[in-house]
Amino acid sequence: MKVKKSQLRKIIKEYIESDLLDSIDMMPVDDSSDKPRVMGNGGSAGMAKSQLFHIAKNAQSLHDKLNDEDQIPEWAQSKIAVMKSMLDAVYDHLDYKIHKSDK
Repeated sequence: MKVKKSQLRKIIKEYIESDLLDSIDMMPVDDSSDKPRVMGNGGSAGMAKSQLFHIAKNAQSLHDKLNDEDQIPEWAQSKIAVMKSMLDAVYDHLDYKIHKSDK
């Protein structure tokens, strides 16, 4: 069965906005240790998770609204490129720290 891009986008958007996303937070997590992982000085990951959720939701929404042929301002393209670069840097750092702590 072949699914159109627009149908797939609609399914993803509905999933993100559904109550299923709320139930994910309630799923049990394999917490083999009671101590949180320390990946640097700062604070808990709760606020970061909230911000990442909103980033993902807004990014998916913009992705769905834009057509490949649409023209967007250079400043907007630049901001998107900077966000990608910054998120990649954070991801790479934390991914390594998590991988290292899980060993």
